[in-house]
Amino acid sequence: MKSKLIVALIVTGFILIAAFYYSKSKEELPFEVKFINGFEESEAVSWRLQWENHDLKAQKKDDEWYLESPYSLKINPSKSRSIVDNFLSLEKKSAVDEVSENWRQEKINVYQIKFKRDQELFEYVFTELNYFPDLDLVLLEYDEKQYLVEKWFLFGLKKKATELFSRNIFNLNPLEVELVTTPLFSFQKKGSGWEILNQTKQPKNLKKLNNIVVGLAYLKSDEVVLNAEERRDITSHASRDYSLKLKDKLTTKDLKLYQIKDQFYVLTDDFLYRLEKDNYAFFDYQLDELYQ
Repeated sequence: MKSKLIVALIVTGFILIAAFYYSKSKEELPFEVKFINGFEESEAVSWRLQWENHDLKAQKKDDEWYLESPYSLKINPSKSRSIVDNFLSLEKKSAVDEVSENWRQEKINVYQIKFKRDQELFEYVFTELNYFPDLDLVLLEYDEKQYLVEKWFLFGLKKKATELFSRNIFNLNPLEVELVTTPLFSFQKKGSGWEILNQTKQPKNLKKLNNIVVGLAYLKSDEVVLNAEERRDITSHASRDYSLKLKDKLTTKDLKLYQIKDQFYVLTDDFLYRLEKDNYAFFDYQLDELYQ
């Protein structure tokens, strides 16, 4: 009980100090307001975001942005530019003269960006020491000095990082789907309808087959599971396999479906997606339901 009181006093003390520095920030500041001055977005060549169990690294090659970790893939240019702009717009609210070790959160998060000009590299490294929700402020360390900044810097970076991956997993046109394979049955396009393979009797109501096609074609994700330990845990469960083949006969989309309680996950092209909370009844369709 005594230790909890001490911790509470320390936190309260820091909040009061932070509030004092924040109020002083409205006066004339004895430092440059922006952390990064004189650089353009086009001069950025790499960035790295480390928070919680995430570690995202990106590099620009031949004017194109590529994610290097945890996966290797090309990044939508506008989304990477948005992350760079987030760094460029970061401003100091106030400086903190001295930071106690007790103010440092247990897990230190680091945000880095590099710019290149005339073959010379310039690196900016920001270390998140703590976040104070009561003040909507974050304590950052830069160049061995500590500053308070508004929380949007962290929240903006993390949100934009997760948006590097499209919410539409496939974004296919359902009308282009030719053949669908589910764990229980397969069906293919026949005229304007569908035909279940290896079945002598065909269903008259094709609505549920259409639901499967549309549902798979328009799957949307909440986020990509980047944490390696969480990914291993999810994929250790049994999966249900699905496949979509398009009319061009060349494009096939395969996916493994994992269900943990009421949450669905999809593994495709080595990416593990957490699906949006939505109506996924089509995943549980049984063959006999198609004849009802």
